[in-house]
This record gives sequence, C-alpha cells and structure tokens, in this order.
Amino acid sequence: MLNKKGWGLWTFLLFLLIFILCLLFSAWGFRKLGLLDEDWHFVNLSDFFSGNVVKFDYNVLEKKMLESAEDYVKGEYNGELPIGTLNITVKTMIEKNYLDELKDGKDRDCSGYVSASKADGYSSYLKCKNYTTSGYEKRKDA
Repeated sequence: MLNKKGWGLWTFLLFLLIFILCLLFSAWGFRKLGLLDEDWHFVNLSDFFSGNVVKFDYNVLEKKMLESAEDYVKGEYNGELPIGTLNITVKTMIEKNYLDELKDGKDRDCSGYVSASKADGYSSYLKCKNYTTSGYEKRKDA
C-alpha cells in the first residue's frame, strides 16, 4: 500500500514551477530597480544607495569616431569628401592609425562606421554588445 502522507509528483512539479517563476520575477524586478547590471551581476549596494552607479556614455565613443573620421578625410582625401556617401569603418580608421580601439565600459570591443557626405555631413554608427546606434546597418560595417 502507498503512503499518501508525502508530496506527489504533480505537487512537487507545481511547487517547482511556482518557485522558478518567483525567481524570474525577482530577477526582472532587480533589473528594473537597477540592482542588477546588464550582465546580470549585482551592483555594489553602497554605490546604489548613494546614487554613484555610473552608466557608460556611448556618446563619447561616437564623438571619438566622428573626430577620427574627419582626420581620416583630411589625411586620405585632402579634406575633400568624394561625390556620394563615404562609409569609413572603425576597422579602417584603426588600421590607418586614426583611431585607437573602441571599448565599452566592460572593456569589450565595439565596431561601427561613420557615414560622410557633402550634403549630410558626418554621422557615426556604433555597435557594442549592449548598445547599437539607431540607424546602424551591419552591411556598412564590413
């Protein structure tokens, strides 16, 4: 005869499902509160409560790309943009020593390109692990 005083398989599986859902909901809440960073690591609580949590500013990298692209056009094209749009990749600017490697706040490599034209000027497009500039096209970053 079976002992019916313990948990059955269905009760255990139901409890396990509820427990996993609670863990997922808690992790989502911690991310929304800012207690978990983008890599799912807890932030330093003393920094969190003092307001010292610093988010990486990708605009600095985009500005560096723009400045390097202007130097590239001055050096390679004598300051004159060709007809149409010129796409200058980060890789090209690094190879020709106009730019150092681009790294995000976690020291991971970033890529991208700068579109330059006489009509529209210079526009930078950056691609990092957790950030992509609006309008970025992978085919231009080859």
